[in-house]
Amino acid sequence: MIGEVMSRVGFNMRSIGLESSVLDCAKFAADNGIGALELDGRSLWHNVLIREEIRELKILGARYGIDYSIHFPWVTYAGSLDLEQRRQNLIDLEGTIRFADDITAKAIVVHPPYDFSGVPESERGTPEKLLTSRQLTTEFFQHASRTAEDCGVRLCIENGAVGAPESFFNNHHDLVQLVEDINSPCVGICLDVGHAGIWGDGVDVAFETFRPHIRHYHMHDWILPKNGQVVGGSTDHYEVGVEGGNLDLAKYISILQETQAYMMTMEVGHSAVIEEEAQRDPKEMVIRSRKALIEMIPGLAQ
Repeated sequence: MIGEVMSRVGFNMRSIGLESSVLDCAKFAADNGIGALELDGRSLWHNVLIREEIRELKILGARYGIDYSIHFPWVTYAGSLDLEQRRQNLIDLEGTIRFADDITAKAIVVHPPYDFSGVPESERGTPEKLLTSRQLTTEFFQHASRTAEDCGVRLCIENGAVGAPESFFNNHHDLVQLVEDINSPCVGICLDVGHAGIWGDGVDVAFETFRPHIRHYHMHDWILPKNGQVVGGSTDHYEVGVEGGNLDLAKYISILQETQAYMMTMEVGHSAVIEEEAQRDPKEMVIRSRKALIEMIPGLAQ
């Protein structure tokens, strides 16, 4: 088995279509013997799901051995200079942590903050604002980590568009520094392999740099455009093993074996702007991608 604690390869619920409810996705996992499901970031689920739906979600998880994780809403304001915006975002994250504890979700994936909300565009990226936003981000996650430690839930900060104008993470080392500054046993990194393939210094560097801190994986393929222009969502999130794809995990087996990740989540077929992907059956893409991953990684539990 890959690692002593990694036991599941699952999918993000958005992968089978935005029209699918949480319970639809859990039932799809149960029907297909898939042992993990990640609730996506379209909603704060503890504010959306009613008591009966939560109860049914817990029953399905227990009956069919489905491990849950949660993707926090996609825009994170941890580094915002707007105090009220940052405060509300922290309340939302702490509510998500408690909900994760309620449904025994293993991890919460959080995007790193990309913008400087509350800062005029002309001032974004200045050294002073960059330093302030990084400090605020560290403090934000330190506060959240205390709730996570009380609940026994992992917060996994995902690598994103490092080096992009709207990002204050210039490289993979910046994300590692953030995790080390937060200094909590419940805070690690979600390595999104597709993101690493199109942003930053590449997949090799991402695996090696994040290696001690990886607690969760997002898996999807990517195809680099001929013009070299990377567009998030339309360049990655292809199904695993797509023709022309670049995902190859063979060289990373030793890292996959040693990292303390509970699960590997497939994020495939997310964007309708991928025209050739949009024409395919999303559920079949999930099944094919899972099969490809299991074949790619010897010993990975199904």
